[in-house]
Amino acid sequence: MFYLKIRDCNDFLFDFALKFDKTEKTDHYNLNLGGVNKLEGILERIQWGFYKGFYEKASSLFLFINGGHLFINGNKRLALSLLLGFAFINGYWVSNVRKDVYKKWFKEHFPKYKLSRKRFKTVYRWAMYNFNRATADSRHHNCGFDDLKRKAESFLKIHLIKKVQ
Repeated sequence: MFYLKIRDCNDFLFDFALKFDKTEKTDHYNLNLGGVNKLEGILERIQWGFYKGFYEKASSLFLFINGGHLFINGNKRLALSLLLGFAFINGYWVSNVRKDVYKKWFKEHFPKYKLSRKRFKTVYRWAMYNFNRATADSRHHNCGFDDLKRKAESFLKIHLIKKVQ
């Protein structure tokens, strides 16, 4: 398994995250050394043997950043960027799933969450946007971390597939 390093964040993932959504002003992540140091700890933590397999590591990485409040703003965007970067370097790609499959998944796992009506160029962007917001808002869905991690792994198993070599 390949892992992201803080160097990868500095080289391109921070910029990628900042370009994700330009509707909200976000300072560059490098300006917050405390947040960068916490992020480096998270990147090291998912390498531990405690986290087994790609999906558990990916969901943990995503959730630690998404809900960790490492930075004043842009945590959800950064979580999504690092999740996709981690998936890509390990040979995982976004699957082609129909919107009704995602709607059913959200209804089952986050029944109180209101799906966005915002338009997106692709279904996977719509799904990731909603997944990102639903997990960040998990305290309103009575989810502990372990329950949330199981939900995230379930989502990622639908959303990310291993590319056949």
